[in-house]
Amino acid sequence: MNIRNIIIGCGLLVMVAMALYPPWNYQDENGSNQAMGYNFLWKPPAHSNDAKADIFGLKIKIDGPDTKANSIDMSKLLVQEGIALAIVAGLVFLVRLTAQRA
Repeated sequence: MNIRNIIIGCGLLVMVAMALYPPWNYQDENGSNQAMGYNFLWKPPAHSNDAKADIFGLKIKIDGPDTKANSIDMSKLLVQEGIALAIVAGLVFLVRLTAQRA
């Protein structure tokens, strides 16, 4: 097994891992997007909307509804995949170039 196949295999492994753990967005009814972070493809991230206050020693906690991500941030994911592909292609080109000189 040569080094070129190892680079391609590792690159594909990284790209599959990126696709399985994508960046998520929450899009509200107005159409504005809010980044929600990264999580597994089958389990979108959720943030709790709890409010806490301490007024003159009186502690108040209000449990709000959870905000759950409802879409994958495809533009960010495609940029990440493209960068990974460019790195793998560059490394394969460098290995091929050094093999031709030797």
